[in-house]
Amino acid sequence: MVVVAAMGALAARADDVPAPPPAPAPAPATTPSTTPDAVVDTSIDRYRSPVEALTEGLIGSASRPVRFDWRRSPVTLGVLGRDLIELNNFQSFGGGIFAKKAFGDIVGDVALTWVHTIGSASTNTLALTPYRQAGRPDRIEIDVNVGYPLAEGVVTPNLAWMPPAEMALFFDGGLRYQLYPWALGGMPAFSLTEASIGTALVSPALTDVEVANLEPSRLAGMEIDRGRYGLLAGLELDVWLQPGVAIAPRAMLALPLLAVASGSKLGWWWELSLSIGYAL
Repeated sequence: MVVVAAMGALAARADDVPAPPPAPAPAPATTPSTTPDAVVDTSIDRYRSPVEALTEGLIGSASRPVRFDWRRSPVTLGVLGRDLIELNNFQSFGGGIFAKKAFGDIVGDVALTWVHTIGSASTNTLALTPYRQAGRPDRIEIDVNVGYPLAEGVVTPNLAWMPPAEMALFFDGGLRYQLYPWALGGMPAFSLTEASIGTALVSPALTDVEVANLEPSRLAGMEIDRGRYGLLAGLELDVWLQPGVAIAPRAMLALPLLAVASGSKLGWWWELSLSIGYAL
């Protein structure tokens, strides 16, 4: 009886506890104002592009690595040596100075060279026969060349003691002028009736007076070639080292395109040269 009375009392107390307040109702979702007073910014609409157009277009470009920018050099000065392989029994070697400058991607250079020609056992044997071979005695050569780079890049040599270098492979074309100052003796400075120094210097072929004056310097078995101008084309590999040292081997081929006007008999022949300079 006592237990039943206690349980009833606990139930009565539980009924006296107040119920929790109801949860508040959710607030209605807000929407952008569509009243006429709202201002929409459309100033950047013309710059918008779809993602497809951005992924297909050019976003950027990589810069070209340059170890030495030869295009910005005011001028490159140096010395050169060359071996003329004229496909005859005479041997010709030359040495001189040059100046080179870049005009954008085009490189122009001028060179002044002294060329020395020597004979051989074959020329002495040829002199004993009635035959003669076309050749050129000692002379001064003036070259004007133009080059265009076909390939360019930075290289790292395998040898640790060699620094990285900028290399450029050029296609070269040039005009060469043969000068024999000692062959102009006895000629008037200018004349309209006979060979003169003025007309001889621009003539495509050596005059008879010049050939006669060159006879004492002619090698045995040589027939003096009358060509005064020459065209050459070939390849050149420029190697640039910091802070501006340039080493350039070059291989050129003589093109006998002016032989009709000059009377040259040398035909096709090769030339190998090496130049060393410094970019100022």
